[in-house]
Order: sequence, then structure tokens, then C-alpha cells
Amino acid sequence: MSKWPGYHHVMKLETHDETPARGAEVIARFGKAALIKQPNGSWQLKGGSEEERLSAREWISLFLHEAVVPCG
Repeated sequence: MSKWPGYHHVMKLETHDETPARGAEVIARFGKAALIKQPNGSWQLKGGSEEERLSAREWISLFLHEAVVPCG
């Protein structure tokens, strides 16, 4: 029996860890999006809305030409 009468659905909450892996460095933040340089020299853009990620990509194109951030 449900704890609340008539309530049969359970909300599933998902959390995403924005903490960089060991040795990774957050280079810049764009709202909730973070540009992260990995210890192996690769780059990641994690989190944020589509608009924040677009702002990050524009900033990267202007100020951090060497960063190649995969789409997705």
C-alpha cells in the first residue's frame, strides 16, 4: 500500500556530478556549464543549458583556439 492514498508514481531525481576528475582543471564557467581540461590534454564541456554551452563555444572560438571540444 502506498504511503499516500492515490499516489502510485515515484519521482526519480537524477543528479550530475560537475566535479572534475582527479587532475582535471576547470578553466571557465558559463552559468552551469564548465569548460574542463583533462590531465591528458583533452577538453570537456559539461553541464549547463543549450544557451550556456553555446556561449562557452563562442568564448572558446575567440579566446582558446587550441581547445577542441567534442560536440554533444
